[in-house]
Amino acid sequence: MGYKPCDSRRIIILVDGSEFRNYDTKSHGNVSAYDALRQSFNIPALKTWQQVKKSAGNDAPKKFASKVGLDYSGKIGPSEVLGGSSSEFSPTQLASAFAAIANGGTYNNAHSIQKLLLTMVTRLNMIILVTKR
Repeated sequence: MGYKPCDSRRIIILVDGSEFRNYDTKSHGNVSAYDALRQSFNIPALKTWQQVKKSAGNDAPKKFASKVGLDYSGKIGPSEVLGGSSSEFSPTQLASAFAAIANGGTYNNAHSIQKLLLTMVTRLNMIILVTKR
């Protein structure tokens, strides 16, 4: 699957009068959306959010978030885009949302393992590997 490049050449981006940077304060040129998410770059995330709002309407990011299980009660702003949302989502909800991006848009509801039962083995068979020197 191909990923559209994201422009991460800027070091600072202004949104509503606030300055935002990548965590490492560096420019990274064009990176794939996958790599931008994987490396947690702020500039591509904010620029993508701005472009989606411009192209598809101000409510488009909220509609998309809802499709991947993240129902925001208020508007989505820079803080929500960068993961500092006042709305709280569980790690499982966030995992499902990010997995949908990695799965080419297919949403799967993630779940956590709550209990692991182990069966005691009464006799252990050990294999010892001997190497020649």
